[in-house]
Amino acid sequence: MGEKLFGVIGDPIEHSLSPALFEYVLRELELPYRYRAFHVRANELRDFLQKARAEGIAGVNVTIPHKERVVPLLDALDSQAQKLGAVNTVASEGGRLIGYNTDVLGFTRSLPARGLPLAGERAVVLGTGGAAKAVVYALIDLGIHEIVLGNRTLPRAEQLAMQVATRTGYKNMHCLMLHDLHTLEAIRQAKLLVNATPVGMHPQVGDCPVSDPSCLHEDLLVYDLIYNPQKTRLLKEAEKRGAQAIAGLDMLIYQALESLRIWMKGELKFSEALIRGVRHTLEARLGLR
Repeated sequence: MGEKLFGVIGDPIEHSLSPALFEYVLRELELPYRYRAFHVRANELRDFLQKARAEGIAGVNVTIPHKERVVPLLDALDSQAQKLGAVNTVASEGGRLIGYNTDVLGFTRSLPARGLPLAGERAVVLGTGGAAKAVVYALIDLGIHEIVLGNRTLPRAEQLAMQVATRTGYKNMHCLMLHDLHTLEAIRQAKLLVNATPVGMHPQVGDCPVSDPSCLHEDLLVYDLIYNPQKTRLLKEAEKRGAQAIAGLDMLIYQALESLRIWMKGELKFSEALIRGVRHTLEARLGLR
């Protein structure tokens, strides 16, 4: 691999836009690094990290399904990753692999530019994985009044709610089964719906995490963390009903830039022109330009 290499690991990984994103940024900032995507299965994760440590890889992004699995395999975590129990960025620091989480920052930075005050509102979050955890903590920081967690298995949702209550004192969370009628009713009464599951991701683009899209409404903001495709079936269904729809592209960009800042020890500044260029590049890759 070599010391001049960054990368992203996941399973699947073919859909990832991270290589295109980082190749653009590294070129524009004239940084002498390469960036690669690595298809790493769960049973290969430990061996990959050992190889990364031995061969001096500078940094790794972590995506589905490894954000939680990677935690016990690292030497240390920063405070944000420790709080979430999930890692999306690994940095090699003096031969040690340190885990970070930039998803919270990525999510919150993707909201203000759109003028979306959420304090005092109700939100529904679908999923309980690493990305969902980041969204929950971000929403609490933003002053959200109530969070409903919808998940395929209730114990996972209850475990996350208990963890959040213990670590933050926030207790206004309710756990429901993903396709329960009560979840649909919660969406009807919510201001924000966030899909933090992989349902609808390429290549299963016809799938939708909401069993009955009629619960989507014009006063709802629907944020799908999936960015490939840029417009998932969930977002299409939302737009049909007059809801505001946001794809995960901006969150991808902001969390990625923060990863690079960590790898480069904070010695970077990202101009608005650079961010626009990244967005343009990724939209072109998605066939939107």
